[in-house]
Amino acid sequence: MSAGYRLRFFESFPSTRLRLCCRFTNSYRYSMLDTTNEYLDHLFGLSGKTAVVIGGTGVLGGAFVDALIGAGAYVIVVGRNAAAGADVVARCPERTEFFAADSTSRDDLEKLVAHLRQS
Repeated sequence: MSAGYRLRFFESFPSTRLRLCCRFTNSYRYSMLDTTNEYLDHLFGLSGKTAVVIGGTGVLGGAFVDALIGAGAYVIVVGRNAAAGADVVARCPERTEFFAADSTSRDDLEKLVAHLRQS
């Protein structure tokens, strides 16, 4: 992207964030949001959604669980190790639950799907 294009881009849009958001969405419903965090939560928040993290008892999976909780999701942590699962759930027990399953076992994954359908 050339500097000339970038300059014209910024000259063609209003300088404030709220006006810029309204210009991009062609809607003024976002102009009532006070902060950038509220705007981003409105666009990308996961409140009312359920996420399943297979391997959520590991280091990387646990980081995914934390990020999804931060975005507002209810998270089902799937893993083989019940003790590690309890540690992950203990971080935010009201928004997580542990489901013991081996991701290489078709029977365990079918039980997980049945559990998700019941919830």
